[in-house]
Amino acid sequence: MAFPLAAVIAGGASLLGGVLTNSTNRSLASSANQLTQEQFNRSLEFNAAEAATARQFSSHEAGIARNFNASQAAITRDFNAVEAAKNRGFNASEALKSRKWMTRMSNTAHQREVTDLRKAGLNPILSAHGGANVGSSPSASGSAASAAAASAQAAGSSMASASGTGSFHAPVMANVLGDAIQSAMSVGLGTQEISESNSRIQQMSANIENILSDTKLKGAQQEKLVEELILVKAQAYRSAAEAGLADTKQYGEALRNMEEEAFQNWLKTDQARTVMYRMGISKSAAVTVLEKVYNSLNFDSIINGLEESSGHPYAQYPR
Repeated sequence: MAFPLAAVIAGGASLLGGVLTNSTNRSLASSANQLTQEQFNRSLEFNAAEAATARQFSSHEAGIARNFNASQAAITRDFNAVEAAKNRGFNASEALKSRKWMTRMSNTAHQREVTDLRKAGLNPILSAHGGANVGSSPSASGSAASAAAASAQAAGSSMASASGTGSFHAPVMANVLGDAIQSAMSVGLGTQEISESNSRIQQMSANIENILSDTKLKGAQQEKLVEELILVKAQAYRSAAEAGLADTKQYGEALRNMEEEAFQNWLKTDQARTVMYRMGISKSAAVTVLEKVYNSLNFDSIINGLEESSGHPYAQYPR
């Protein structure tokens, strides 16, 4: 479901404020870790079962192919042997005919020459100097027919696989963000009691739309990008809370460092590469634009405003 960009930002503020609450944070971390482990275990079991099925199928198909190829090779050998025998018999017969003809011609060469001389009115004595030339008989020869053996290739099995999710924001945090957006919309985004926070949200929304104006990302694509970057920030918020830094003086600087680290890690993901491709600008320009959008998602004042207006007990950690 697509949400207005302002509602996405409001939902992000609600989500990040909730992450700052110790009890909420522990619940989310526990749920995410438990789900991640369960999904990982299920993916291992599924992949092992699929690998066994693929091996069994491949072995079966390879056996069928071997048997078929062996039978076809035997048929081919038998056929070629029969044809070779026929060819040898034919060649032997033709060679015998040729030898008999040459023998006959050699034995009658002188007589034939005398006869020819008499018919020509010449003295037959002329044949005493040599008999008639014996011609050579061409011998017919056959070529044995041969057959190429038919062969079969074993069918291969493509193994289905499942990958366990080790990411903090998918799918648990994505669902939480959707709930947070619905919650922000249900309390009446833009109503009088949250007008100050709403003004900041609208200003942030307009700023992000302006940053993205020179890219090809429009409408729902912009909203999807903002959702993704909010979840990246949520990961940094959760990491800071889990590290026990939320109520310390180092919290602000530590959170900024964690936000930057989470953003750099996100830039290496397939989701980020897909977004940059769809932006229709150079990679370096896309990184600059994404960094501006990410830094524009400053929720501290919005979180405080929502807390004051809604009465929700967001944790008041120094930021």
